[in-house]
Amino acid sequence: MNTMIFREITPHSESVDRWNDVTINAGASQSTLQDIKLPECAGCFTYRNSGDLSSPCSNRFIYWRTNHDVIELVEISLDVTLRNNHLRLRFQNTPILRGVSIDENHDQVVLLVPTVSAIHKLVFPHPNILEQDSFHVGRKDLVLPSIFYDTSLASLRSRSCYFVLNHVSLGIPLPHTSCSWLDTDGNATFILANSAGSVLMVVMSDRNGVEIATTELMKTGSIFRLLNGLVPTSIRSTKTEVALSIVCHRDLNDTLIFALFSDLQIRVWSYRRQECILQDSVVNFDYEKLLTSGNFTAHQCHLRKSTDDSGNFYLGVYVPIPHKKLFFIFNPAFSYEPYKLRFSCMLQQESHDLVDFCVGRNRLWSLWLTCENQPVVLSAWLECDRKTEQQLCWMPVSVEPQVSRTVDYGSSNPQEAYLKEIFRVGRFLPSTINKAISIYNTNRNTSFSSSAPLKAEDLRNWVIEAVETEILRKTPDAETSESDYVEISAECWDRFFSYCIQYHEVGMKPLGISQDPNTGSVVIIKKNFYSLLCPCDSLEVFTNPDFRSSIFSVNLLDNEEKRLYHSLKAVLTSVDLVRKHIDDKLLMRFEDKLFNLISPIKYASELRKTLELEAGGDFYKNFQSMMPSNSDIVACLEFLLTKLDLSRAIQQDVEESFPTYSSFANSSSGIGALCAGLAHFARQRFEFCRDLLLFELVLYESDALECEQLDHLLTQSAIIPKTVNLLRSYYIILWCTQCECVPVSPAIQDAAFKQFCLLELPEFTDKDLTSIKRRQTISHLFFEEDGGVKARKILGMRHFSQVHADDWESLFPTLVYVAATLLWPLEENVIFPEFLFARCQHLPLQEYDRLLQGWCTENKQFINFLVAGSYLILGESHKAVKLFLEVSKEIEGESLLCRKILRGRYVAGTSITSSFCMRVIQMFEQFCLSTCIVRMASAAINEIEETDSHLPIFYSVLFKHHLNLGHSEEAFATLIKNPDSSRQKDCLRQLVVKLCEMKQFWKIIDLSYLAFEEEIINILESRSRCSDLCHNTSFYGILYALHIHHKKFRKAATVMYELAIRFGREVVSLKGLKKQVSCYLAAINCLHLVDPQHAWIVKPALSAPENSSSSDVDGKNLAKRNSDGVEIIHSNRPVKIEVLGLEDVMREYTLVQARLLHAQKYCNATNLVVTPLSAEETVALLLNAGLFDTAIQLSKAFSLSLVPVFEALAYKCLSSTLRSETHLSSTIDGDKYFKSCDPTIDYINQEIGRFQIWHQLEKYLVEYEEAGQSELHRCVTEKLLSHGATLPAWLKLSYQKRNFTELASLYISHGLLSESLTLIHKYIKAVLGVRKEDFNLKYSLHINSPPVWLPHTYIDILLDAVGDFQHDDTFQDTYLEFIETLKEYNKTVESITSSKLSESSTLFQN
Repeated sequence: MNTMIFREITPHSESVDRWNDVTINAGASQSTLQDIKLPECAGCFTYRNSGDLSSPCSNRFIYWRTNHDVIELVEISLDVTLRNNHLRLRFQNTPILRGVSIDENHDQVVLLVPTVSAIHKLVFPHPNILEQDSFHVGRKDLVLPSIFYDTSLASLRSRSCYFVLNHVSLGIPLPHTSCSWLDTDGNATFILANSAGSVLMVVMSDRNGVEIATTELMKTGSIFRLLNGLVPTSIRSTKTEVALSIVCHRDLNDTLIFALFSDLQIRVWSYRRQECILQDSVVNFDYEKLLTSGNFTAHQCHLRKSTDDSGNFYLGVYVPIPHKKLFFIFNPAFSYEPYKLRFSCMLQQESHDLVDFCVGRNRLWSLWLTCENQPVVLSAWLECDRKTEQQLCWMPVSVEPQVSRTVDYGSSNPQEAYLKEIFRVGRFLPSTINKAISIYNTNRNTSFSSSAPLKAEDLRNWVIEAVETEILRKTPDAETSESDYVEISAECWDRFFSYCIQYHEVGMKPLGISQDPNTGSVVIIKKNFYSLLCPCDSLEVFTNPDFRSSIFSVNLLDNEEKRLYHSLKAVLTSVDLVRKHIDDKLLMRFEDKLFNLISPIKYASELRKTLELEAGGDFYKNFQSMMPSNSDIVACLEFLLTKLDLSRAIQQDVEESFPTYSSFANSSSGIGALCAGLAHFARQRFEFCRDLLLFELVLYESDALECEQLDHLLTQSAIIPKTVNLLRSYYIILWCTQCECVPVSPAIQDAAFKQFCLLELPEFTDKDLTSIKRRQTISHLFFEEDGGVKARKILGMRHFSQVHADDWESLFPTLVYVAATLLWPLEENVIFPEFLFARCQHLPLQEYDRLLQGWCTENKQFINFLVAGSYLILGESHKAVKLFLEVSKEIEGESLLCRKILRGRYVAGTSITSSFCMRVIQMFEQFCLSTCIVRMASAAINEIEETDSHLPIFYSVLFKHHLNLGHSEEAFATLIKNPDSSRQKDCLRQLVVKLCEMKQFWKIIDLSYLAFEEEIINILESRSRCSDLCHNTSFYGILYALHIHHKKFRKAATVMYELAIRFGREVVSLKGLKKQVSCYLAAINCLHLVDPQHAWIVKPALSAPENSSSSDVDGKNLAKRNSDGVEIIHSNRPVKIEVLGLEDVMREYTLVQARLLHAQKYCNATNLVVTPLSAEETVALLLNAGLFDTAIQLSKAFSLSLVPVFEALAYKCLSSTLRSETHLSSTIDGDKYFKSCDPTIDYINQEIGRFQIWHQLEKYLVEYEEAGQSELHRCVTEKLLSHGATLPAWLKLSYQKRNFTELASLYISHGLLSESLTLIHKYIKAVLGVRKEDFNLKYSLHINSPPVWLPHTYIDILLDAVGDFQHDDTFQDTYLEFIETLKEYNKTVESITSSKLSESSTLFQN
């Protein structure tokens, strides 16, 4: 440990410190105290168990800062995150003295605060008590309350006490320094020193209320006071010596009080004996005689003490003299008398101003400020005696570098470059930027409030607004050139950036330094920060010029390596020489070049050429003069590259857990320290690799080596390529410590959750990723979770296998080194990119992959898979599929990828490639990315063997997504290639359905199905019969068109006939009737295209499907069951086949057409009936609607009698006769009726009357009454006569021509004697030859004509009936005429008979 050299790290935290402010008023007089000024000071307290990693106090400390009457306390734990750990106490108008202390007992932490007018004892709960009260499962992700978590003024009053010192009333000067401690009984003791030289001890006890005991500590023992009293006053010394610094040391039996006075006297008091037990002067130990009277600055002298683990007690005294600063180190001995200080050593420092120092673990730590106000930390070992004192040297500590004031924005926009620097993670606190905005806006009226809490995004906007306002103020001219505008912009941004740096430097002002005696950690307390000192690794000691000259550096080499020490030192000196001759700005651009993927060798070569032009020949002479032998140069370079390569330190998976180290540096502060240490580690090594590469290129161009050595350097040993790879690798680690996290939206988290479930990664799904915020680096996030767990496991394994102390100085450097190995990209180590993918840090993951392009081939395909998954989640599917295809070609040789993603689960008969492609396709399917799936499936089909069992699945997937994209031809070609016939049928069915949904019916028809034609027809028929005709009839249409396309007209007719039948059954509406008519017409048309001999179809047997849960409405097809309820299957039941010809189809068409006409007539009626009806029922409806033409056609089609039609028409005529002509012409029914009866007659502008109706009846009788038949005349006549109507003349004439006797019979049966008498009378006249054509008689009664017939029966009936009315005036004339005609008829008959008889006798005689 004696060779250990340290560097400073500042744990970064973007969280805003939330201070709990409490004001305490002790009742001091403002008028007395307001002008007192005391310097700022700081201190630190560490718990007794801070070195026990299993304790809640491990690596836990409290630091404080005092400024006038305010003390700020912060509790930090590097292992457990604390909440509410910031407390700010204001002791109103009472400045705080140096001497604040914190002590602990078993259940309390006690803060002792001395002020100029009061002393305070503040009590807080102990961390052990708080941990017991906090319920938790384990230490991981644990957040515990700080001891300050519930501090308030009320709580402080209830458990604390204070006492006001009445110095003013007693005439005692106010104290200016103090010390304090808590004894084992809980009593608080304060030692107060004032400017009068007195030292006062105040003991505060709160057991029985507040009890105060005050004692003045005498500067000498009792014997000295006695002797002093005997000396005359005139010869006594009158000079007052003032105590400058006071410390206390608690021994087993006593507490010792050490005070350094202005005369450099050290006085020691015993608390138990309350007397001075030792008095000695520092001057007595000035063996070099540097201290003379009055040559030291008394008020700057300090006294510090420390105790190490072994019980050694050290006392340090700082005495500044002109041009030198002296440290006297004592090892006091008070175990037995005589007591003595026992001088240890003296250290000298020639420059700088001391801020604070501490002594601990045989080392002195000193904190300084240079004349430029820059902090410096120096340390020195104390293990030497006076003989070797001259060998002691100050070892510098590598402090945090100052923020560079130069921002190189090049040709880019200054705003972007400055914003990048201002808001770089870890650069400035939000409060610092807040203050810079306030001072920047001082001269302008703005709405900005520096006290308002701002988010990072708001703060950025405020900065831009403030600077842009200033730029606009300085460029009032609208015609300002671009170059001038850029110059003004850069000037304004630089001014704001300088404000940020100034406030940052103020916040970085050091106030104190302290070391934990248990863990060895050193804390530097600053105005706004705190920092830790971390041991440097051995390589940093060699490569850093400040450390290389240390006498301890050679001890870091092994025995075999020590022979290279001088050569190594020469090489490193040459590296420094090259670096010093190159401008820092050019070196700083190395990071940008690597970020932009520019070759490091290319840019380093440019720098070498610049060096060659600017340095001249003297540089190369100096360079060659430093070079050792050729062989040593190569050995040194190989040694350095081996030390730089972290690949040898990569650990395999660590299964064993080490609970002891599981919480080490696990808090937000601890991880911040780890990331800060890692950033320093990576930057230091990156810069050295950069300088080493420049050295190698300069060496290549110089004459320092022989040709064979150059060949070995550049080709055989590949030193330069290895240096380049190491340079890039350390840049990757450095980039990880700078790259910010990306907030995760809920949508991204949901998409990632689906991916994790698909990839069977349950360990990735248990995190709430929405809590990830900006202003946090990906390395910090990584080591908060998986990376930290893995690093601590490796840390435990290393410390378990080796003998190391579990302290800060050994654990933390190892943890930093292990953390670097976890980010090292040159080995099979994928935990970091896998973590980025799991935490949805997709943009950083893609950037990480981009930085590895072209040089790092380790785990390339695994990272490609993760990056492809991130592209997929972010919606960049075209990039994702490109990477997935690349991975699929190399998957067979990627054991890591198979183990992580496929996990060895392969289906028998499949390859790794097919399993991988199937998993990727499932990932694409979650996002419905058919285009990517098509590409992936096509690639898989081309890659795998034909015997792979996944091949039919890939064809099915390819078909499905071709179909989703509307690529019907490609989809059909894919299903044809599918080796699985069952999948072919399924795919064919999906193709048909999809094309129908897309209304691309012509594609179904145009496809060449070949062997699948029968299958496609079966599919279409099945889909057709399962479809709901109310919403979809496309399958029938496609099937019909397909048959027409192939000229199969009978099948087409069958399809349309089936559709018509279904419309009639299922779609009971006007629309269904129209569709049904159209289907019948299509079927008839198809049958007309067939040879008449084959114009027939088989009537489809439409029945419910086997799996249908519903039965037919009529119940005829219900399944038959036996007594047990088991269905009886009639497998041998004959199937009835019905053949329909063209005439049958046309007859059904006529029926449906008639129904349609009727429905159209009453389309607005509420009682419209469109259910299937028989022909007779339909005729009745037609007649009721007045559609006589249609009724007649339907009756003739179904061979029905026309009698009902003519009866209805006759009734219509009677109705029209009964209504007035005016009323008839105004009715809508009349208008519709005549239009439907005879469309050729235009009744719009004509008066509609009963004559037209009678005319229509006359027309129908003439047209539809068959020759020789009078059935229709009879029904019409009967209808008219039964209603007492007079027969029209035309009807009488027509009827008497067809069947005179039937008409006469009707007259007689209806009691129409006059009409009957007149009719028979005319008939007799016709027989006699008068108008015989009126009765359609061919012959009249003539001697040469055939005999004629006379209805004698009807004549007798009439004569008998009329006989009773012969004297009636109405019948008298008719009767007389009838009798006269009858007589004439008889006379004619007698005459003809006589003539016939005469002729017959003459013939007989002859």
